[in-house]
Parts: sequence; structure tokens; C-alpha cells
Amino acid sequence: MGKAERARSACGLTSGVRPRGGQDGRFGLTIDVGLSEDESHDQHRSHSAAFKRQVAQEFIAGETLHGLSQRHDISRQLIRIWVGKYEAGAPMTMSRLPSFAGV
Repeated sequence: MGKAERARSACGLTSGVRPRGGQDGRFGLTIDVGLSEDESHDQHRSHSAAFKRQVAQEFIAGETLHGLSQRHDISRQLIRIWVGKYEAGAPMTMSRLPSFAGV
């Protein structure tokens, strides 16, 4: 396995290179590149406010971003967002819809 194939495999990408030949005598390559079936990062997940606070507190207590990200299967950027909100005292919920509380 070459360096590029190992990198694609490590990223969850699969590729297949197949020879393509037609009856007209022309030949070429067909390359299929896509995400492997076990790739689950495209699914939206929601986390409770308590979980977000817990992760933020673990980071502030000295856990590394990498360690928390691996253990909880969440992105480092998401942890940064949660820590920022926690430190600012902002609510740990993410509203996708505008608030109509004053209406």
C-alpha cells in the first residue's frame, strides 16, 4: 500500500481504480473515491447542557483537547466553543431557531 493509499485509508476514504475498456478499443481508468460506510461524522448529534459543561470543566481542569476529542468522539473545535461559552457564563444550548420569547 502506497503513502497516498494509507493516508486515504486513515481518513476514512476508500478508492478503487479499475481499468476501463470499451469495444471501440479505447482504454482508461475509472477512479471511485468516497467515504467508507462506517463514516458517521455526517450525522448531526445533540449533546445535553450537562454533558457540555462536563467536557468544558474537564478541559479547564487540564485535559487536552485531543484527549477529550478522542474519548468523547467530538471535534476539538466544538470543545473550544463549549469552553468559551462556559467561561463566558453563556447558556450551553445551541438554538437552531430564532427565539420568539418576546413575541
